[in-house]
Amino acid sequence: MKLPPIARKLITRLMTSYFRYLVWSVVGVVLLLGLLMVIKPQFENVRLVGVLALEEKKQQLKDRTTYYDKVKAMVEKYRSLSGEETEKISRILPSRPEVSDLFHSLESLATASGMTLESVAVTKGSSAATAAQPSGAASARREATAGAQNRTASSDTVQFLDVNLSVSGPTDYATYKRLLQNIEKSQRLFDVGSIAYKPSETKVQLAGEESATGNTITITFKTYYLEPAGSSPS
Repeated sequence: MKLPPIARKLITRLMTSYFRYLVWSVVGVVLLLGLLMVIKPQFENVRLVGVLALEEKKQQLKDRTTYYDKVKAMVEKYRSLSGEETEKISRILPSRPEVSDLFHSLESLATASGMTLESVAVTKGSSAATAAQPSGAASARREATAGAQNRTASSDTVQFLDVNLSVSGPTDYATYKRLLQNIEKSQRLFDVGSIAYKPSETKVQLAGEESATGNTITITFKTYYLEPAGSSPS
């Protein structure tokens, strides 16, 4: 179908007069589509990341608030303890190495277990902050003690002693179990690292059961103490 000359002339005039507006309109539509298809999803991703980061910060704040409340409750509980109870806590984490008391407690521990103390070797370790941390029940006891010791300054450091303990005697299951139980129940914290067993060829009859009398058990462990700020190393 052929347009009349006047219609063609009118269309040509409109295209000439409004061409630039038409071009800008097309560019605007393209930019709008780009915003909807590309930029907006990216913006949503950024916003989502921001929301997640905010939620994480809120959770961290909640956790720290809970931890602070626990520490505050521990401090209040410690302040309410009697002198005898605080003395027991001090025995768990003494303010000095107290090696002589350590020897005495190890000898008593061996005797209570029905064994004989053969030897004890004690060496001073480095700061417990750089040492291997206690595990299991020992770790829980140490954390509880550290929280309760609100009397200590922030610059005080927890030190440790490396102890090598050798005991001998009848090492049937009951005796061995009793030895480990006594170590666990000790007021002073003992963080056991390893246990070595050396059997003996000498055997006797005990209560109708054969048991070796010269067996040796060697236990290596750490015990901790608090070194006040400004004190000279012992």
